[in-house]
Amino acid sequence: TLFRSQDSMKMTLDGTEEAPDVTFNPADKDDSHKTGFTLKIAKTHHAKKIVITYQTKLADWKEGGQQFWGSNSGFNIGNKLTMSANGLPAKAEIKAQYRGESRMLEKTVGSYDPETHEISWTMTVNKNEMPVHDGKIVDTLDSEDWEFVQDSVQFSDVSVKKAITFSDTKPQTMTIDLNDFDKQITITYKTRLTDEGLKKLLGNGTQLTVKNSAQLTGKEVADTVKAEVSKTIGWDVLRKTVSFDGGNTATWCVDVNRNHAVITAPEGTHSIGISDTLQKGLVYLSDSLKVYQVDFGEGGNASNKHALTEGTEYKVDYDETNRTLSITWLNMSKMTKSYQVEFQTQVLVSGTYNNTVQFFGVANGTYDSEAGSKTWR
Repeated sequence: TLFRSQDSMKMTLDGTEEAPDVTFNPADKDDSHKTGFTLKIAKTHHAKKIVITYQTKLADWKEGGQQFWGSNSGFNIGNKLTMSANGLPAKAEIKAQYRGESRMLEKTVGSYDPETHEISWTMTVNKNEMPVHDGKIVDTLDSEDWEFVQDSVQFSDVSVKKAITFSDTKPQTMTIDLNDFDKQITITYKTRLTDEGLKKLLGNGTQLTVKNSAQLTGKEVADTVKAEVSKTIGWDVLRKTVSFDGGNTATWCVDVNRNHAVITAPEGTHSIGISDTLQKGLVYLSDSLKVYQVDFGEGGNASNKHALTEGTEYKVDYDETNRTLSITWLNMSKMTKSYQVEFQTQVLVSGTYNNTVQFFGVANGTYDSEAGSKTWR
């Protein structure tokens, strides 16, 4: 560290400011960036409370060919003060240390939008606000199933000079040329699941983890300035849960197409359905069934529930012999929205009930839900 300026030093005697009698020492012979000072205190001040304040700054010290502050790392700054005077048995010495953090590149991930299949990301560049020349960021996706939303890139300072390019190769990269800058820059953007990626992910009871990494380069930037962050998304085409009222009534809830996948009916047909075969010991309560169109937010909770009309938007069939409950969406050749089905059963026999719901009349796969399970005793 170096002294920020000689006039940054202030001295007070019992609270009254007085000009210090100070000499600033030249740099240490073994380290040209170490400096110090010698402060003389007059005998008339020895009985007074003396407070000395001053400021230091990081020098342009290069370590391994790079600016010390041009990295993502922590550093310690030490400072030692020695006092000598007649009457002291020995020199008095005290040390202080400051733990600093250098952050040239940080990255965070925001929410996932199940309707658009987009994830928002944020990069913070040059928190140190140090000068960087020939600055460049290369951001790389970890999967060919994702792509950058090219018109989503936003800068906190619109005056920043930049050039943005996107690769044609997969996994895709985004390159941001920033040239020369000396301020903190915040960059936000989005990535989107491709149509092919969406087809691959049609499944159930799984989680999808998405990683995104970036590297900052520049004349003053260390080679190790990288940032990586990941996002885990619950990916259930069908999900079934159950709750118990404490008596003998169970309420079942089926989430359908939580992530707005594209589920298609066979060619020439216009209906998509789900079926649920109830176990022995359960009695379906026919007047309890309701179907809603819903939104599932970042937390996975249903909102904006809109009740559908039986007979025009869906129909219900129950086969008492096989205990199979079927719900069919009418006039639907392609399902792209999210829905929720609720119904109740009576429990006649103690035991554990865990049954599975599945699609029928679907051209691009069959998807079973995680089994909703409940034990009655």
